[in-house]
Amino acid sequence: MDNKPLRKLQEEIKDMKAKAKVYLAKQKKELKNLEDKVKDHLAYKQLILSTVKSNYTPDNIVSGLKVVAEHIKAKNWSMVDRIGGPSGDLEARGACPICHINLTGKDLRPREITFPCGVAGCPFEKNAN
Repeated sequence: MDNKPLRKLQEEIKDMKAKAKVYLAKQKKELKNLEDKVKDHLAYKQLILSTVKSNYTPDNIVSGLKVVAEHIKAKNWSMVDRIGGPSGDLEARGACPICHINLTGKDLRPREITFPCGVAGCPFEKNAN
């Protein structure tokens, strides 16, 4: 029995594996690009659904839509979800870095009804007293 055909088969298998690896990497990159494109559209869709269900005033809705649109452009998905997600708050403009309570208004303060949050180290907790 000659070992040459076996070596040739092993080389072919090695070559096929290398080509498959390159192809898989290319496909993963293409899939990631498509997912990124779809993510923007899904965020806008969810924002519309959240807005329709909301009880906010028209001025607050328009303001919230503008803010979320900017976050979608910036791909700041945590804020997109916080403001326009399924349980979003169209008045939210930020989050406490410690307890993650929504911050609203121009001065970025939590609503009074959110206190006490009970999280040690929250910079807003002392204002509840």
